[in-house]
Parts: sequence; C-alpha cells; structure tokens
Amino acid sequence: MKIKKGYKLRKVAGEYIVIPLTDTAKTVNGIFRLNNEASGLFKLFLTEKSVDDGVKHLVDNYGISEEQALSDVKDFIDVLENYDMIEE
Repeated sequence: MKIKKGYKLRKVAGEYIVIPLTDTAKTVNGIFRLNNEASGLFKLFLTEKSVDDGVKHLVDNYGISEEQALSDVKDFIDVLENYDMIEE
C-alpha cells in the first residue's frame, strides 16, 4: 500500500497537517490534521509498505501492543481509503 502522490505533510505551529496539492485538491476538500502517530504512519506509507510494516512502526516507536497497533493501522487505512488517497 502507498499514499498517492499529491499530498504534503507539514508541521505548522506544532501540529502535523496534510495538504492536498494541485489535482488532488480538486477531489479532497481541505486539509487534514494528524496526531504524532498518524503523521508517522503517513510518512511511512509515502513509499510502498504493508500493514505489518505499519504495525511494527507503531509498536517500535510508541510502545503499544500489536493488537492496538493493528487496530490503529486499519483505522488509518480506512480513512485514507475513504478519501481515495491510496494508490492501487
């Protein structure tokens, strides 16, 4: 899985935001605010990665259980899918 091109992650005033650029701005209305964990997943999925890679990232960096990490990664992917942000 990989996030489509056309999105930039920026840290503004201590908060992470995702900004749709050019063509993606036509299909995605607005910007997204992410917490630290979600911003880490966003960075990870800018290149081709698996769900297991996302789980490992959360477990290694945030010290949560694998079960919680899997749930969080699935929720994150659901949001990306809802906004058509995943490459096929």
